[in-house]
Amino acid sequence: MAIGLINIEKTLEEKNIVTYKYYTIDSGVGFVTIDRGTGDFNIIQIAEGDFDYSLSKRVYWALIRHFEEGDLPEKTCWAS
Repeated sequence: MAIGLINIEKTLEEKNIVTYKYYTIDSGVGFVTIDRGTGDFNIIQIAEGDFDYSLSKRVYWALIRHFEEGDLPEKTCWAS
């Protein structure tokens, strides 16, 4: 699967946990969380078509960069 653009959008913000959905034009929607304090990343629901975790790995790298900068934005993306 060619990846292209992965859209990443905040769906829920709690005290310590932020939930994001991610998707491409060719995939289903997946959900991940990132801990605001530690940066711990968890896949809640893998996107349909992300059999080898290639999308969720890129979502991790996009969000961890923001985390390291001290910002968890409403929207971001991964483009390749």
